[in-house]
Amino acid sequence: MAVLAGDGLLCRPLLASVDEALEKYGESLVRQCGYVYQFHLKDRGERGNFTLDLKNGRGSLRVGYDPRADVFISMLDEDMVALGKGTLSIFNALRDGRLQIKGDQLASQVLVDVMQRIERTKRNDVPKAVPQSDESTKMWRFGAVLCFLVIVVLAICIVNPWEIHRSAGGPREMEILAHMSQGNLWKLNNGIVKKMNTFTMKAFKTLFPMKKAVDVIPSDVFLVGSLGTGTTWLSHIMHGLRSGGSMSFEDIWEVVAWYDSLAAKNVLSFQTNYAPRLFMSHRIRGMLPTNARYVVLMRDPLQVVQSQYDFFCNSSWAELAGLKRAEMHPLLFTPTTFASVTSNEFWLHILSWYTCCWKNPEVLWITYEDFVDDPASQIRMLGKFLQHPPGAELLKKLVHQSSRSFMLEHESKFDCHSLLDQFDVFQLKDGSRARLPRVADDASMQVDSRIVQLLEVRWTRIVTPVTGFKSYAEMRTAIQQRALPGGAYGWTQSGSNATSHLLFVMLLLLGLLAAFIGLQPTLSRSLATRLWILARTHYRRTMSHFSDSKKMDPEIKAARTGTGFVV
Repeated sequence: MAVLAGDGLLCRPLLASVDEALEKYGESLVRQCGYVYQFHLKDRGERGNFTLDLKNGRGSLRVGYDPRADVFISMLDEDMVALGKGTLSIFNALRDGRLQIKGDQLASQVLVDVMQRIERTKRNDVPKAVPQSDESTKMWRFGAVLCFLVIVVLAICIVNPWEIHRSAGGPREMEILAHMSQGNLWKLNNGIVKKMNTFTMKAFKTLFPMKKAVDVIPSDVFLVGSLGTGTTWLSHIMHGLRSGGSMSFEDIWEVVAWYDSLAAKNVLSFQTNYAPRLFMSHRIRGMLPTNARYVVLMRDPLQVVQSQYDFFCNSSWAELAGLKRAEMHPLLFTPTTFASVTSNEFWLHILSWYTCCWKNPEVLWITYEDFVDDPASQIRMLGKFLQHPPGAELLKKLVHQSSRSFMLEHESKFDCHSLLDQFDVFQLKDGSRARLPRVADDASMQVDSRIVQLLEVRWTRIVTPVTGFKSYAEMRTAIQQRALPGGAYGWTQSGSNATSHLLFVMLLLLGLLAAFIGLQPTLSRSLATRLWILARTHYRRTMSHFSDSKKMDPEIKAARTGTGFVV
């Protein structure tokens, strides 16, 4: 280079080593740096102007002044030598006014690493870097993208396999209906599903606005369960415990507030003579207040389907939707409403309460089937929880009042009329008001084996991975053991499930990083280099505050070993 021919430059050996490095592996240095530097040796006049291009081609070192440079560096010739030997740091040179830098400040730190690399490779005699060919670059990118796809597949299939199959595996014709889009689903059977779902959404929007209903106090007791699990029955028994078996109400919802509905505010006045206040709800745990006590009611999924079918398809609800009673077949109702992949509300309700409250001894878990088998012991357990233990006479009275025959005899007290009469949406075409009896007789819908199989698959794919219970029967057994003095609270896999989700996210991010590196290798190296330089610069500047400015830099001893520029 012409600049090396200049006579009298003290920094000539340093420039010669830079020129030699550019000849050997200039392309690699350009990829590492990406800046153009304009040097001016103040005590050498025009001979002290030279440009170091580490941005274009294989890099170059040339005489002259380039006004388009990214960084302009001005210093004395002897200071240039001191910087090269490591007896002067850039930080101290800037502080003492012996070095002036204009332009990108980060570029000066990049230059430090470049010079250190030149010195290291000079000592170790590193061979010339061989740039990748276009073919090898394509193969690298293809491999990175393939790695990304493999990682995503592994994350989905191995880390959390139940996410894929949680809503599949049942009878083929049932799964087709459960996965069918809304547009195709609403065309079936002259729009039966459309009529039912349209009215249901309209009615639920009227009954259950998504906003806070009432202010809750710690003594309040919530009776929670999915629709069809027997919450009306439970509400009747709980009110009987606190009222001594009183039936002096027109509608059960006058004395047990339905928390989900707007009418909850209007019936609280009826509970002033009773304590504690009772609320019924079908909501998941995250939608209810935390400062209360809870009774969680579970029921066999098959019986819940039967109860929901009677409520929606075999009552006034169907007439309000423009259908005949029982016009919608159970084989259509189950996959399109109860077990549709777009809802899965029953299963999610179980998971929401299990993950938060299974190990909480302050939450009482009961099952519908245990009530049927032994109502007396269940009522005693509820009375203990409610802090209203029943005497022998009251217990006998409540067992009688909770029987199906008694509730059917007083059916008007459990048909929701106090709530439904407030809304015009529940007025039939003939002008009469709808009645929705919440007490079903012994007759139930015909059970098809395909419905049973679909419900078993849903439980296995959705509930089992979180709870560990392979069936509802296992969960019922665990609830019975949970109620025993010192009984176990079962087991939970929610923690491991959360870990699986975290691992899934980590693998997905790793795959995205691999794809980014493959598609943008140069940019990836540049970003990594910049982050590394920023970290080192911050560390060095922080540590320099602890060194005495009048003494030699603490890194000089290491620099004398030939590391080149130091900050």
